[in-house]
Amino acid sequence: MSYHTLKLDAFAGIVTDKSENNLSLNNSPDACNMDTQGGKLSVAKGFSRVLPALLTFNAKHRLFVMEKGDELIAIACCSEGIYKYNANTDAWVPIFLFTGYSISPSLFDFQLARIGSQEYLLIAYGHDTPLKWDLSSSNASYFGSAQQLSDSSQNFLEIYYNRLFAAGNPEYPARLFWSKAPGDNRTIEDWRMDNNSPNVSGGHVEVGIDSDPITGLFALSNQLLIFKRDSLYRLLGDRPSNFRILPVEATLEQPLHTACVLRGDKLYFLTKSGLCYYDGQTVQHPRYSTALDSVLSKADLSGCVASACANMLYFAIREDPSSQCNDALIEFDVTRETFMIRRGFKIEDMCSCHNKQYILTDTGALCMLDGSDTYDGAPINAHWTTPLLDLDSKVTQKQLLELYACGEGELCVDVITSSNLCPHRTVLVKDELSELPLRGGGRQFRLRFSNRDGKHFTIETGVEVLLDLQRRIM
Repeated sequence: MSYHTLKLDAFAGIVTDKSENNLSLNNSPDACNMDTQGGKLSVAKGFSRVLPALLTFNAKHRLFVMEKGDELIAIACCSEGIYKYNANTDAWVPIFLFTGYSISPSLFDFQLARIGSQEYLLIAYGHDTPLKWDLSSSNASYFGSAQQLSDSSQNFLEIYYNRLFAAGNPEYPARLFWSKAPGDNRTIEDWRMDNNSPNVSGGHVEVGIDSDPITGLFALSNQLLIFKRDSLYRLLGDRPSNFRILPVEATLEQPLHTACVLRGDKLYFLTKSGLCYYDGQTVQHPRYSTALDSVLSKADLSGCVASACANMLYFAIREDPSSQCNDALIEFDVTRETFMIRRGFKIEDMCSCHNKQYILTDTGALCMLDGSDTYDGAPINAHWTTPLLDLDSKVTQKQLLELYACGEGELCVDVITSSNLCPHRTVLVKDELSELPLRGGGRQFRLRFSNRDGKHFTIETGVEVLLDLQRRIM
């Protein structure tokens, strides 16, 4: 008989691209709806509805939310048209309807910009001239004009050095357009060339030497990143006279523009190959990029949407092939470089504003991650599974005896082996050390911590497990 103490000092994130025996104890091959901030293990906090009215239209939506003073401005774009939330009538009302055609929600792109002294939300959708809305009127209007050469169909919009850049014109799919520099009665609605003042002139250029379409535009502090279907380019310079478009030598799987998110001066994007980022020079494939390899390899990213809020990046993906919406939310903690997954709700779109994360669910509810105990009334069912453990001794039998933990809430502990499952339950009392007698064991085992009926629990200072190791005698 030999006693051994197993210590799980802290909890980190999900890792699925390694053999479980090679995982450190602070990682999990299978976890859901957990929070590991500070190394603690807690049931993830939920979200609540922020608007009473639901989007009831039978269509998929893209979401835009911003705060203007005390007012929450919410815009939802779908194949039928563009709707805003009207607080006076507690209803979603149209500000622009499409006639004679419908738009795929994945085509919408948003950009806040000033035209003269007025701030507008610009909306591109790849079928017609972009729209502009002044954040208060009952109707949106078309951007630009034929006289200013800015009335063409566009799919992607971006502000870079105060100019508006656009791409995605179906007739010229590889063409990048830019506006005049605003000032002296010039606005971003004027895209005409000015040979007398080339530094403030509008214009356009074909990107690359092929006809591959541009699939996304993203502005960093000192360059404009241009995604094409099979390549990546960057535009340097602050005026047409010194604009340079250079190819980026990088190996990458092309992402959806909705699966890209800018944080600081790095552009992160999620593909089947993992999470990568552009650092201003090239695409980086960091050591954590494939941590969710087995999850992403089975998932559908055709409708992936992304958002950044504080130190968290969020990516919504579809795991269930029968689901009509994204049904899993990947969280990436940029500071700690760890992943977690949320499930139990479905996501049409999401965005952030002023360090608040908003989610539009498949029920048409606009919600905010606010630390509540449910997902808009639905229970949060959470679990954390340790790696498969043999304690570096496959020949010994392990009998689990006791578990020690500090925290609060009702904690369910399962001892899982190849032959059986032994469930246990205990109540953790804050600031007290709890002791839980265990049963079960084998040559290899897992521990699974979970909640019951969506209730909250927290493990504050890690876990210790006392085991009896018995070596087999031939």
